[in-house]
Amino acid sequence: MKMKKIKAFTILEMIINLALMSIIISMVYFVYSFFSETVSDYSNMSEENFETQLFYMLLKDDFYLSDKVVSLNEGDFNIVFYNEETITYIQKNEYLFRQKGLQIDSLKVTELQFEFLLNDTKEASEKLIKSITVKSLLYNKEVPLFVYKNYFSNYLIAEQ
Repeated sequence: MKMKKIKAFTILEMIINLALMSIIISMVYFVYSFFSETVSDYSNMSEENFETQLFYMLLKDDFYLSDKVVSLNEGDFNIVFYNEETITYIQKNEYLFRQKGLQIDSLKVTELQFEFLLNDTKEASEKLIKSITVKSLLYNKEVPLFVYKNYFSNYLIAEQ
């Protein structure tokens, strides 16, 4: 009787295969974790950019469509429309909040600067704001957002 030769791997070949497979699997895991972290960072940056742009767009639209922008105190102001509807902006802690009815939006700010319509605001009945500079954080860097209000001549004449 003839004996059949059985083809099989030796122990040394199995150890080499296991070592190579563990190296390949660890490389795949490293690439996957790096890719996953990069996608997560990009998603967070996109969301932060979108939220900042949305708040800035709302602020610009409010200024453009309003009748007047009235300062309430150091960091708060009302935007008054022609139909007497108001939107209130309140600076509290490190945020600027926009409140329109029950809807509240916010933006993280580092500084808020007002420029008034007339220099002598103590004698005026209302402190009308001509422009606002909001310094916000975007990608951990300070970004200035600027809005300007063009007033009609009736406010300029009434205030003089």
